[in-house]
Amino acid sequence: MSPFLEQKELFDQVLRLGKGEQRDPYSVIERFFGDYRLHECRQYLWAMVETCLTTDNVEFNDPEERANLLLRYRELEKLVEAGYLLLLQRDPAGKGTLTGGREVGKIRVKRGEKGITGKKNGKKVGVEG
Repeated sequence: MSPFLEQKELFDQVLRLGKGEQRDPYSVIERFFGDYRLHECRQYLWAMVETCLTTDNVEFNDPEERANLLLRYRELEKLVEAGYLLLLQRDPAGKGTLTGGREVGKIRVKRGEKGITGKKNGKKVGVEG
C-alpha cells in the first residue's frame, strides 16, 4: 500500500513549503510561473501521465485506475491554470511580468461579468465564463 494512504495525517500537512513560503504562498506561485510557462506545465504533466500509461506499471493495469489518473491530470492542469490566474489577479495594474525564464511582456488584467481577462503583448489571455 502507498505510504500516502498509510500515513494520511502526515501527508495531509504542508510538507514542502518553508516558513516564509507558508506566510506568503503567492511567492511560490510567482517563482513557479517565473520558471515555467503554462504550455511547459501542460507538457510536463502529460509526460508524467504518458509514462504511467505506456510503461509496465501494475498501478495502472486496471482501466479504472487509468481513468482516475487522467482525471487527476485534468484536475492538476486546472490547479496550475488557477494559480496562474491568481498571480494575474494579484497584479491588476500590470506592473509585473510573468517570464517563464525569459521576458515576455507585461500582463494587464481586468475582472468583469465574463470572467477574468487580460492582455499580454497585445493578445487576450485569461478565462471567460
